Formats: sequence, structure tokens, C-alpha cells
Amino acid sequence: MKHPSLPGVSARRPSALLSATALAALVAAGLALPAQSATAAEVSLPDATVEPTVRQEWRTVGADTFTRTSSAGWGTAETGGAWEHTGTATQFTATGGKGLLTVTRAGSTITSALPGATSTDTVLTATTTAQSAQTGSGTHLSYLARRVGSAHYGAKVRLQTTGVTTLALVESGTSLTTTTLPGTFGAGDAISVKVEVVGTSPTTLRAKAWAAGTAEPSDWMLTTTSSTAALQQAGDVAVNSYLSGSVTNVPQTFAYDDITVSQLVDVPNTLPTAAFTSETADLAAQFDAADSQDTDGEIEQYTWAFGDGTVTTGPTAEHTYTDAGTYAATLAVTDNDGDTSVTTKDVVVTKPAPVTLAADDFSVARTGGWGTADQGGTWTHAGSASSYSVASKTGRQVVTAGGSTRTSELASVASTETDLTTTVSVDKPATGSGAYVTVIGRKVGSSSYSARLRLLEGGAAQLGVAANSSTLKYVTYPGYTTGDKVRIRVQVSGTAPTTLRAKAWKLGTAEPTDWMVVATDSTAALQAKGGIGVSTYLGSNATNAPFTSSWSDLRATTTDDRTVTPDPSDPGTDETTETGKEQPGATNTGARTGKFSTVHEGNLTVTQDGTVIDGWDIRGYVLIKAKNVVIRNSYIRGTVPAQRNDMVRVQNDAYSVTIEDTTIRASELSPNVDGVKGWNFTLRRVDISGVVDPVHIHGDNVTVVDSWLHDNSHYDNDPNWSGGPSHDDSIQIQGGANITIHHNTIEDSYSAALMITQATAPVTGITVTDNWIDNGGCSINLADNRGALPGATITGNVFGRGQIHKNCAIRVPSAWTLDVTGNEWTDGTEVKRTNF
Repeated sequence: MKHPSLPGVSARRPSALLSATALAALVAAGLALPAQSATAAEVSLPDATVEPTVRQEWRTVGADTFTRTSSAGWGTAETGGAWEHTGTATQFTATGGKGLLTVTRAGSTITSALPGATSTDTVLTATTTAQSAQTGSGTHLSYLARRVGSAHYGAKVRLQTTGVTTLALVESGTSLTTTTLPGTFGAGDAISVKVEVVGTSPTTLRAKAWAAGTAEPSDWMLTTTSSTAALQQAGDVAVNSYLSGSVTNVPQTFAYDDITVSQLVDVPNTLPTAAFTSETADLAAQFDAADSQDTDGEIEQYTWAFGDGTVTTGPTAEHTYTDAGTYAATLAVTDNDGDTSVTTKDVVVTKPAPVTLAADDFSVARTGGWGTADQGGTWTHAGSASSYSVASKTGRQVVTAGGSTRTSELASVASTETDLTTTVSVDKPATGSGAYVTVIGRKVGSSSYSARLRLLEGGAAQLGVAANSSTLKYVTYPGYTTGDKVRIRVQVSGTAPTTLRAKAWKLGTAEPTDWMVVATDSTAALQAKGGIGVSTYLGSNATNAPFTSSWSDLRATTTDDRTVTPDPSDPGTDETTETGKEQPGATNTGARTGKFSTVHEGNLTVTQDGTVIDGWDIRGYVLIKAKNVVIRNSYIRGTVPAQRNDMVRVQNDAYSVTIEDTTIRASELSPNVDGVKGWNFTLRRVDISGVVDPVHIHGDNVTVVDSWLHDNSHYDNDPNWSGGPSHDDSIQIQGGANITIHHNTIEDSYSAALMITQATAPVTGITVTDNWIDNGGCSINLADNRGALPGATITGNVFGRGQIHKNCAIRVPSAWTLDVTGNEWTDGTEVKRTNF
């Protein structure tokens, strides 16, 4: 089911965006920054708190849901001690989850009190049901939040024969202010009352009442103050019922339920715990403070010092160091009481891995040329195109006469730091003056640096490096046999001078550790960026033409930490790739390339720790069975026909995966396919659509940031729901700890954008911040399965109004004290929780 998008989200698919490799190059070159950092002078690291703050906090000191049975008195409350009564004990009974109070005579009052709950700052809440119709002048139900001797402050509800009901704030039985409640209340109608009595000289009184089972009013209905001397001290709490003297149907019984007493007490703050994890990739580091916690409040500020003089803030951070080394990274967390804890860890960063310049697996058969490489552009050839073809995953060069050369080049590559490896074999022994197979590491105009394998008559071979046609240095290549597939690797590095290195080995044997040939050269025409290529030369007095060389598995990368800056004309490099403050959507999430280096047909199981999958088109489902796996700049499509499976699954404490800049969209829609399922995973700038539940969490350590979850797969007659509609949730959390949902666009669900079921385990330490959220029955739906969410933060989110249940942005069990302030609708008005 497609719902309207939130403002700012386009329905377009990603097009020519900056590739992950190009982004890494730009970051390393300082042209793109993954995070905003500041110098220590702009943001300072706070000191650790020595003496914790003492704050006042509301604590539940009395609570009773009357789950026991008693025929003489209410017994002992679940919290708050024993009830005391005025009247005969048999007038007070507990049964069926209610405390029953029976008034046997008109004109009389009976009272139940909790004398152990004493304070000057009290909130009393109770639900009461009159079991009989009102007669005469009706009934007065009092809820006393401060009782000192015979004096008291509280709220009073008056039930009348007409059903009209009033609410008053009272002092020792005298009404201070009164209002009429909306609707009517009769026999069997439960009414909930909350009264707050706080402070002294003056004391402030507030009250509200509503039909039990409906949403509690957000505002107090009555407010007043009083300074009566006898009541400017601590008092206990009580409830009582009074039948007016004209009542004719006695006895009358009143059922009480859900009584709670909260009082304001002094509580020393528990200092927050600062803890973080870090991941490094070359000189870039990512920091995550999700392991930090504040057991009695919320962490309001995270401050990072990276150990190199830069400081930034936020629950997560990214930083690129200038130099490799070990840095003392420090995190300071400050809680809502202003107290701070600090921790420091060493972070080790290394020089970046080489950047791929070109690659070709020669997987597409061709005649009349080699076509376009998998990466690196179009092959150009010297001489007749009929001498070049691709078959059996090899690129073939045919030299038809002695003294001739066949050359194939990738001229669009431009680098002064090239490491090129390929495999070559020839179809027959050399004759006469032999033959050369050459791997060109830098081609500038008509000049070149290369590694050359010279094949001699009689079967011997030599490996050398050359500037143009001049051999700079060579060695004997031992053990060569005609028909061997030989791996040749050449490095061409630097300018003025340029260093050339080469080695060769038989395919299937170990690559030699050391370079076999090393030389330097400063030929002026070659001290610039150049392309790459391969060539075959047949000696002028050779007698074995035509002579065919077969090339395969060609890869060219940079030689070290130096990266290649794309030309300004490159159409794939003119767009930024981080979502930053922008709303995640079609232009800043998902795969950033339209051409992938590898197409993987069928399901993929990853079993090697530290595997990096970059630029893959995966036409199957992905199962993670290793740790520290990275999938970036890829497209995961599932299979056709669809299977009962998850697009990505990671379901073991020993496994983990990070998915970045990747599109996950089912090629064939199915009610049996979810998106990313499990735990121990991180999603960054990921576009997920076309599945039932885009994200399904049932374990710890999950982060979803800067991503776009949309266009869920929904079925009106879903076989998984007994033929009823799909219960598709954009994010479903069945249990887990340390879960962060930050700065995403989450839309187009039928059931909920975020559904927390706690079906398998409690959910603790969840953070839901700065997201754009819309649709669902209620956009955020919190099931009352295992109680409130300890350490939960839900704030800073913007909600659209596309919910099935009007304006149901956040649905919360009414008994939970979960604070969801700080969220707003798209028009800027405040979002209020919907209780149930």
C-alpha cells in the first residue's frame, strides 16, 4: 500500500551518484568530510563530575490493583503498607481486582487511608465505579492527597441522579473551585481522578477527571492555591465516600482500582556510564556511544575528543585522521542532571587500501575488439580489430606476422601510482628471436613503462622492466613451460624518478614475497599520469605465426595510500553522498552506482570474518555467518521466483554486518520476504523497499541511520495472517538492547512505522531520534508485553498525518511513564502520546 511521502522525499530512484570508492578518495584527499568536527577551541571536552547532583524526583510510594481477596478490610497495598479504615471492617472488601467500599447508611462517610505515604508533594490517582444508581442528593467521592489530622487537601467528585458530575478542589470538605465534567456518569461507569497537592506556603492544588479507558486529558481541569496553616506540613493520603442524607437506596458499594500515590523525594543522581565502540577503515574511524547509559535519566550530550586536537558532539561520530597511528579517543557523556562521565580508548588507524583503477574478467564473448572493461573504460587496440577477440573468459591478441605487435589499452585510466596484475598464456613455443608479452603500467601518449616477459627459443624466459622499448633490468624467470598461465605483476610508482617493480609466477602457485626486478627511471615524457594496457610482440625472424596470447583476470589499483582524484568532467562525482541534515530519500540513500563490478547470481552466504563486498549486484538473498562483514555500494535483489527468505539475515551473537550506501529491493514481491532481519547489524544510507518488514530486530546492537524505509509490500489477503491483511511494520523490534534509530525517513507501512512488541525479550536502551515518520495504524506502536522501555529516548522526530487512526503518532500503554515530549507534526505543532 502506497501512502503519500513526507515533505522533501522524492519517489525517484537513485541515479548517477558518487561511488563509494570515489567517496573514499575524496575523503582521503580532504575534499569531502564524513562528519562535522571542530577544534578544541570551539568545543571543549567537559570534566568528569566528582559530586553527583541531588535532584527531586517523583517516586511511586503507594500502588494497589487489589489482586488479592479479603472479606474484612482491604489488607495491605501492593506498595505503601496496610490500609486503615473508618467504619466496620466488613464494609471494606477486596475481590475481583477491586477494592470495594460499602456505605450502609445515608448521611455517612467511610474512609480508607494509607498512613505510610506521607509527604508535602503528592499525586494521587484512582479509578472509582458506583455500582448503584444515584438517588436523593447523590454521592461525594473524595480523593485526599494531603491529610493532616482532620484537615485535608484533595479533589471531590459529586455523582448526581441526572448523571451530571462535578469535580472540585477541596480543603477540609470546603470546595475551593468547581467544574462540570463532560458527559454523564451513572451506575457502572468508571471514572478516573488525578489530584496533585504540592508545596507549602502556598500549597498548589490541581485536579482532572475523565472516563476510565479514554485518554487522560493533557491539561489540569482545576488549579488553585491555599496557605491554611494547619496544612502546611506533610500529610498522608486517603479516599472516602459520602452518601447524602436524602439517598434512599442503601447500602451502596463503590469499587476502587488502580490507586497510585507518587511523591517528590530527594534523589542523588546516578552518574552516567560513558562507553563506546569504534570501527576503523584505513584513516577513517566511526564512533558509536550506544553502549553509554544513564540508569536514572537520559544522556543529553555526547562530546568526542579524537586524540588529534579535534572535538565534536553527537551520539555517533565519524572522523578521518591525517596520519596513521594510535590515538587516545575520549568520550564524555553528560546526563539530564548536568553530570558527566568520561572514558578513553586507543584507536588504531592505518593507511588506506589501494583504490581500484581498472578490472576486467573478460566474461562477455566478442569479436573485433575487447569491448568495455568491467571497470576502467573501453579498450582501444593497435592494428586490425580482427586480431582481437574475447572468448572463454580471456582477451586474445593474435600476431599474424613476425616483427608485429598487438596492443590493447585502457586510456581512460590516469594514475602515477599503478599496481597492475594479470594472467597471460601463449599458444605455442617461441622461435627465432622469440616473443614478448608485456604488461604496461603507465602509458603516456606513445611512451610507456612496463614489465615484459621475454619468451626465448628453446623454452627459457626472462622477466624485465622497460622504459619504452629499452629494458632497464631483467632476470631469468625459472621453470617456464609453453602453455603455462603466468601471473605478471608490475608496479609503476612516483615521478622524477619513477620506480618500476615486477614479479611473475605460475598461476596456482604462491605469489613471491619479494619483487624479482626493481629499477628507476626519469624519462621526461613519462613523468605524468598514464593509462594501462597489455601487448604481444613476435620477433622479426620468428617462424611460428600466427602467435596468440590469452589475457585474463586483469586488475589495476593504486600502489599505496595515495588516491586518484576523479576528473572534473566525470559525471559520477558531482553530487554529495552524505545525507547530512537533509531528509533521507531517493537522492542520498542506496547504491551510488549504476554499474557494478560483480554480478552474483543466486543466494550468498558470507563465512569469512572481515569480508568486504563493494559494488556488487546480488541477485539472491544474503546470509551472514561471519563477523565484521561490510556490504557497501551494492544492490540486493533476492531471487525470481521469490523464496521464503530475508533479503539479509544475521542471527548469531558471533556474527555482525555493516551495510552502507546499498539498495535492498525485492525483484519479485512476496508476502514471505522481509528486509534485514536479526541483530548485530548497522545500516547507513540504505534504501529498503518492496518487502513486508524492511527491518526486523530481535536482538542487541542494531543501528539504523540516514536510511529510507518505504513502499512496504502489503497484501489485503496475506496467507501468513490467515488471509487477513499484512501486518507490515517498517521496523519491528521483538526484543533487544542498544538499538538506535536516528535520522531516517520511515513511511508507507500499513501496521506501524515502528512496532515494538517485546515478544521475545525486553527492549532496553532504545533511541529513536530526529526521524521523519508517517503512516501505519499508529506510526509508533508500543505493545504492553513486558512493561515500559528502560532507558528509552523518543524525541526530535517529525510526524506526517497519514496514520489510519487519526493523529495517532505514538501509541503508549497508559500505565507507562514514558516521556515522548520533543516530537512534532510537520506543521510544527506538538505531538502528544496516545494512551491505551
